[in-house]
Amino acid sequence: MDAITNIIFPSDFSSTSDAAAAGAVAFARRCGAGLTVLHTSLLYEDDPHGRAFKNGSTQTGLQEGLDVEVTHAMDDQLANLETNDIDIKRVQIRGITAGRSILEYARDVKPGLIVMGTHGRRGFRRWLMGSVAEEVVRFAPCPVLTIKENWTGSITDIQKILVPLDFSLASTPALKHAASLADLFGASLEVLHVIQPPQYPEVYAWTTSEGFYEDARTRSGELIGRLLAETAPEVPAVVHTVTGYPTHEILQVAHKLEVDLILMAHMGLTRMAGRPLGSVTEHVVRAASCPVLTAELGEA
Repeated sequence: MDAITNIIFPSDFSSTSDAAAAGAVAFARRCGAGLTVLHTSLLYEDDPHGRAFKNGSTQTGLQEGLDVEVTHAMDDQLANLETNDIDIKRVQIRGITAGRSILEYARDVKPGLIVMGTHGRRGFRRWLMGSVAEEVVRFAPCPVLTIKENWTGSITDIQKILVPLDFSLASTPALKHAASLADLFGASLEVLHVIQPPQYPEVYAWTTSEGFYEDARTRSGELIGRLLAETAPEVPAVVHTVTGYPTHEILQVAHKLEVDLILMAHMGLTRMAGRPLGSVTEHVVRAASCPVLTAELGEA
C-alpha cells in the first residue's frame, strides 16, 4: 500500500458523519497524514433560517454567511477530538450533488484515502434516497473507508482485518494491501475464501459431493498459504475456507470472528457505463457492522 499523506473526510455534519470523523482523525494520526474536512453545499438547498442569512441579504453576503456557518459546523464536529497534532484543512465546495462533487474534488487533489460515514440503507428507502457513500465507493480514484453510524469500535484498536479472496487478479495486491494495513495497526489477518456451490441443478448429485468440497477446501487453502508466504510472510494470519455464497459468508465470518475491519478489493471492471461496482462489495459495504475498506487493485 502506498504511503497515505492526505485523507479526505466528506462531512454533512449529520450523526453519521460524526461517527466517521473520529475514524478519519485516528487514521490520519496513525498514518501521519494531513486531513481535509470537505463539505459540499448543494445548490438550491441553502437554509433560509440558518445563520448565513443573518449576515446579509445580497448574494455576496449570503455566500460569506454560508462560509462562516460551515466553518463553525466543522469546528463543532472536531471540537471533541484531539487534532492538535494533525494538519487539518477545511474546504467548502458547491455542487449539484454531493457524490459527484466529492469525486471531482478527489480526482483533483488525489488523496490516499477517503473516510466517510454510511447509513447502510436498504430496500425502497435506499432506492429512493440513494447513497452518497456507495457512489463514492463505486467511482473513487483511491481507497474508501466507510464507517457505520452505530459502530462502537475504534480505528486505533484495529486488531483483526478480514480479507476475502476470490483468486481473481486482485487477490495478490489485496493481500499486499492488507499486510501493509496490518503492519500499520499491529493487526493480524483473517483470510477468507468462499467456495460457492456449483451452478447446476441439485439432481446432478456428483457435482456437489463432499469430495468436491473437500478437494476445493484443500486446494484453496494451499493456494492462500502460498500467496501469504509470498506477500505477507511476517504478518500473523489465519486461513478460513467456507462453503456458501460470498456476501452471506463474508458477513457471517466477520461477525463470528469479531473483526475490526473488512478489506474488499476489486478490479474496477464493472464501472463501465455506470454499472454497479459489484453486488458482493456493495452488499458488504451496506450490511457490515464494522468499517469496510474498498480498494481498486490492479494486477501486481
